[in-house]
Amino acid sequence: MRRIAFRNILFYKSRNIGILVMVAIFAFVLLVVSIVINSIQIGINSAGERMGADIMVVPKGYEGELVEVLLRSEPSTFYFEEDQRERLEMLSAVEKASSQLYIESLNASCCSLPVQIIGVDFKNDFVVTPWISVGGKKVPQNGEVVIGYLVEAQPGDSIILYGTEFPVTARLAQTGTGFDSSVFMTMETAKSMIGNSEQKALHVAASSPEAVSCYMVDVVQEMDMEEAAAQIETLLPGAKAMISNQLLGNMSGILRIVKILVLLVLILLWIMVATILGVVFHVSIKERKGELGLYRLLGYSKKKIAWLLLNESLLLSIAGSACGIFCGCIVVFPFKNLIAASIELPYKSLSLEAILWYIFFCMFLAIATGCLSSLLAFGKIKRIETILLVKEEL
Repeated sequence: MRRIAFRNILFYKSRNIGILVMVAIFAFVLLVVSIVINSIQIGINSAGERMGADIMVVPKGYEGELVEVLLRSEPSTFYFEEDQRERLEMLSAVEKASSQLYIESLNASCCSLPVQIIGVDFKNDFVVTPWISVGGKKVPQNGEVVIGYLVEAQPGDSIILYGTEFPVTARLAQTGTGFDSSVFMTMETAKSMIGNSEQKALHVAASSPEAVSCYMVDVVQEMDMEEAAAQIETLLPGAKAMISNQLLGNMSGILRIVKILVLLVLILLWIMVATILGVVFHVSIKERKGELGLYRLLGYSKKKIAWLLLNESLLLSIAGSACGIFCGCIVVFPFKNLIAASIELPYKSLSLEAILWYIFFCMFLAIATGCLSSLLAFGKIKRIETILLVKEEL
């Protein structure tokens, strides 16, 4: 039966190529969209886990730059001229606070693109240290750096930033956030680099060695976040206090809307593909009524003829879905970093188990759509008498 079905596919080659292409397009779109949307969702969840602070305080007017640094892998430089961490910790709403310094490196020896340098006050830090330490990795000591997942170097290598060479002690796992394209160092190392950049680099890293870009603030338990943010902005008039949950909540809300729109588009695409395939199979079967009548005269039952047609559509659907899945994998995986950069949202690769599940699901749905369309089309003519089918051939 499979051999006859395969010969029939080759005989009606031009029409069957169209069926194969339609199934391939459906499988391709379904796989790419499913993986991208779920990678963004995992990236946002990972960003929430990595954020680790209730409130983030930045210079007023630089809220967008902070989002780009933390979530979108877009390096930036901004800072307060002096460290106000100790004053922040004196507020009744603040449990603890830590300082971070963000400097964009326009020319790093490790990379063809700019990387984000993050100076961290590890003595008071409660945000970066917990996840750097995962897997036995240690926080960098003075003069050392730890690199993110996308930085093109390995532990034991050295990278040059603003004219100073730094040994790499560890490379972090993927987070799906801006930390993947970042280089971490102690605040003391960052200040030393700023001072040395005047003589060693073409551009000065920052105007002041006491500069601080952001304060990560942990609020007292049961304290209202809005009230805590207001206290901070009153203490630091030139600062903007950003509530982490609101930031991530806005992104999750946008993603939910995108998911609904994407689902509607996929449903419309499925209806369109199923309808087109149904029409193509229907026209194909009508053209082959005489052939089907001869099968009946040769003793084929209607069930056997239906099984023959199902084998043809099954082979076409398997080939089409395999082509679509293959093309989808070529687009999604080799260019995942480009996709992450273009959508400007947290993006974290799925696990191997999740990828295999999506591949199986997309292939199953594409094959089922092709097979169902052919069976429905065959159902419209199966009631025609054998003698009428033969007359079509004569």
